[in-house]
Amino acid sequence: MGSDSGEAIGQLLSVNKSLKELRMSNNPVGDAGGEHIAKGLNATKTLKVAHLSDTKCSGKTAIMLEQLIRTKNQHCLRDLDISNNLIIMDDVEKLADAFKESQIECLNLRGNFVSAEEIIAFEQVLLAVSTMTKRKFIF
Repeated sequence: MGSDSGEAIGQLLSVNKSLKELRMSNNPVGDAGGEHIAKGLNATKTLKVAHLSDTKCSGKTAIMLEQLIRTKNQHCLRDLDISNNLIIMDDVEKLADAFKESQIECLNLRGNFVSAEEIIAFEQVLLAVSTMTKRKFIF
C-alpha cells in the first residue's frame, strides 16, 4: 500500500460506524497517507486500536496524531502504535506531553529516530509518562 491507500483509508475512517481496530503496520504510506489516516482517526467514534508501525510516517503525521491524542472525549482510541517510523525526538516529546493528559492507555513510540543524548536531555518528560500506572508508554 502507498500514500493513495492512506487517503482511501482516511476517508473510510471518516464514515466508519463499526470498525474497532486498524492494523496498517508495514505499509509505507508515508506522511502523505499518514495525514489522511490521522484525519480519519480524528473523525471516527468507534476505533479503539490503531497500529501504524513501520509506515514511514514522520513529523507531519506525528503532529496530527498529537492533536488527536489531546482531544479528550472526541474519540475512543485507546491503543496507538507508531513505532519504527521516522519521528524525531522533538515530536516524541510533544506526543509524550499529549499522552499525559489523554485517554490513550497505550502509546508505542519505540524505534523512532532518537539518539542517546536526546533521551538523556528529555529524561524528565519521558520518566513522567513511562511510570504512569495502568497506562503504557513504550519508548
